[in-house]
Amino acid sequence: MTRKQRLYDLMARKQKISLAAMAATTRTTARQSADMTATMDRLGDLLAETKDGLDRVRTKADMIAAHWMGSELACHLDRTRDHVLRLESELVAARAKLAQAEHRCGLYEDRADAARREARDMADARRQADHAPRRNAAAI
Repeated sequence: MTRKQRLYDLMARKQKISLAAMAATTRTTARQSADMTATMDRLGDLLAETKDGLDRVRTKADMIAAHWMGSELACHLDRTRDHVLRLESELVAARAKLAQAEHRCGLYEDRADAARREARDMADARRQADHAPRRNAAAI
């Protein structure tokens, strides 16, 4: 194994290790985004229920409580929506970074293979040169 080939093999291994970490981060971000989207849907349903329940308001205290609940749910829904948008942009960036790392890993593996072939070709050429019939310089 040549130094060049070993270097590219090590670089490919290092890239594969970082690929695993990036993939785990991407999966975590995707899971968080899905969870937050589900939370956002539930909050939207609760807000709709709160708006539908306004016709049952009887007293001033009920009206204050319904208003407070609606405004809290709306505020939380906005924060959750912003969080989902941020997570989705992080997810897009993580997937792009993951694709670049996969491409880089493939390049390192290809270069290691090329170095392996080059070393094999050089060894074959040396072997053929060693086994080639030698001409006697004195006979010429």
